[in-house]
Amino acid sequence: MTNYFSKKVKTTPNNKLSSNRDLFLNLEQVEPSLGYPGEKPIKESENYYNLITTDNSSLSERFWVSNSDITSVNGISIFKDGLLSGPANNIDEINFSGNILSASASGNISTITATVNVSGSNLGEVVFTDTNDFTTSTKLYFNSSVGILTVSDGIFVKDWFGTTINGVGIGPNYSPETLYVDGNALFVITESEDLVSDILTVNTIKATYLIDVNDSAGNINQILSSTGAGVSWTSNFTTISGDWGGQTGIRTDNVTYTNTTGSLLYVSATPGIDRIAEGLTESQIAGSYSIAEVDGIEVARTRDNGTANSRFLFLNVDFFVPNGSNYIVKVYNTTGTQWISSITTYSWSEFEF
Repeated sequence: MTNYFSKKVKTTPNNKLSSNRDLFLNLEQVEPSLGYPGEKPIKESENYYNLITTDNSSLSERFWVSNSDITSVNGISIFKDGLLSGPANNIDEINFSGNILSASASGNISTITATVNVSGSNLGEVVFTDTNDFTTSTKLYFNSSVGILTVSDGIFVKDWFGTTINGVGIGPNYSPETLYVDGNALFVITESEDLVSDILTVNTIKATYLIDVNDSAGNINQILSSTGAGVSWTSNFTTISGDWGGQTGIRTDNVTYTNTTGSLLYVSATPGIDRIAEGLTESQIAGSYSIAEVDGIEVARTRDNGTANSRFLFLNVDFFVPNGSNYIVKVYNTTGTQWISSITTYSWSEFEF
């Protein structure tokens, strides 16, 4: 053994230690100081060892043992994602609390597996806190395969002003309505739709009513009309209906008639010329036109823009006639001279509103 002036000695390697050093101890086989708590950081390792002795040990027998080798070693270490959390070998009891957690011992006695699982919950139910614990509800589902969250009884919304409203708001602004949409909206009414397969089936979706600016749902046959500041249900509209009356063979051109029906009339008249039957040339009828007048005012005009060698010339005019007004249909040639003869009224129909 080398002697040093400092009187220090070099420690003996582990493989050369004397087996009876518990009886006769040389200085070089003395164990160095164990240090003090907090002197050095705890190294991460797959195995940790404890220094123990037993009741039947002779004199100062001590043993290094792994935590997994004995039941008498107290204290465990907590790891999170493989990293030591807190002091090592310093915990002797773990209590898993809460409905969302279940725990069981598995493998050797030093391994515990904790699983997040709400007791009694169904597939797809969303976990939430309730009375300082976790739970689920059959009324709140999430289908991860399609990304749909389903709430069966509605959504309770509390706005940022502290007012509670039983409704849903979509958009950046605040509104107390049950359904508030700031932007474009599309309402789709379907008879049956399976929104989340194997979880929840919506049998029927129906729109109950729409509320106007007066908080009214309206009455049967009313329509929504803009008020300039919103929409309101109103009965202020007219339903268009009536009957066609065939006047062919009764009405003719160049005769003044009076609307005595008590209603508005829509008139469709087609006067024309059979060039060959009337013995006329192409140039004589080319460019002819018809005019409809109501109370002496021109309200419709049709001009011939066809070919000069056509046999038939049709000049249809359509116009409205108020109740009590006079109306007449006239036909002129291209020079502006009225055709007094040679005109045939091929059709004349009137629709009474």
